[in-house]
Amino acid sequence: MMTGVSMLELRPYQANAVQQLRIALAGGAMRIMLYSPTGSGKTEIALAIIHGALAKGKRVAFLCNRVHLVAQTSKRFYASGIEHGIIQADNTRDLHHPVLVCSIQTVARRGFPDVDVIVIDEAHAVAGSKDFRQVVFLNSARPMIGLSATPFSRGLGKRYRELSDAPLFEILVVAASIAELIESQFLVDADFYAPAEPDLTGVKMTRTAFGEADYNEAALGRAVDKPELIGDIVTHWRKLATGTPTVCFATNIAHSKHIVEQFRAAGVAAEHIDCYTDDDERKAILTRIESGETTIISNVGILAEGWDFPACRTLILARPTKSLIRY
Repeated sequence: MMTGVSMLELRPYQANAVQQLRIALAGGAMRIMLYSPTGSGKTEIALAIIHGALAKGKRVAFLCNRVHLVAQTSKRFYASGIEHGIIQADNTRDLHHPVLVCSIQTVARRGFPDVDVIVIDEAHAVAGSKDFRQVVFLNSARPMIGLSATPFSRGLGKRYRELSDAPLFEILVVAASIAELIESQFLVDADFYAPAEPDLTGVKMTRTAFGEADYNEAALGRAVDKPELIGDIVTHWRKLATGTPTVCFATNIAHSKHIVEQFRAAGVAAEHIDCYTDDDERKAILTRIESGETTIISNVGILAEGWDFPACRTLILARPTKSLIRY
């Protein structure tokens, strides 16, 4: 069953963003970046875009850059009444549907499906990704809408000869700012605590995949992965946020595992996830944190993009950063 755009209850800023996107497309723009902050409902805006395209008989590809985001997007689309196919390695199926949820790695390797509109999730990654740029270059005649809470990567407005010297993204549409969303009570404000500052003397800077300057990960790991600092994290969490569903962002895998070890030693149900965690175990871990069986989940960057966890009450930023995108 297909539901219509009217079935979606958009917030005013979401409806305005959809209208701005329509105006930009009608004006001839081919590649548009939508900035909509974390928690603002980018997926709802994407659903409205897709429903609108389907109403016009258009075929849509929705691109994801992480395995768990393909599954999460598919689940959300089904909940919205959008029947769809999937292009993702061995999970590829139902390609006859007018909407396809695609892994960027798979379509870059196998070729792109025949669609009319392309929606790119976490589109701040496009400039720094060979796979993403290849798809953009080869499909430049098709309208593309990029979605991002952090469209701050270097190169997003860069001109490419493959695009007839046009920018990677031509127009930026702003749905709302974080301050506006807090003022309108669509986002909760946050309390910030900074119990301890590690000694970062001698930790050099390096360039990230998004073109930003940030601390060198190996050197930063040596500076922060110390028992006294990790113990400080546990002590202050128990003082300020005990029992709350929590996500921790660590500096590297070893650091994340050590944080989990100390929380467990303190009797707190904590788990670690990283890029080497197999798909079944990753799914089980995420299910446990979402159900409340696990209280704290620690990772490095796996859960930094697109992961929905409405029950979350506390974030632990155990990785000092100069990166606006990461922060």
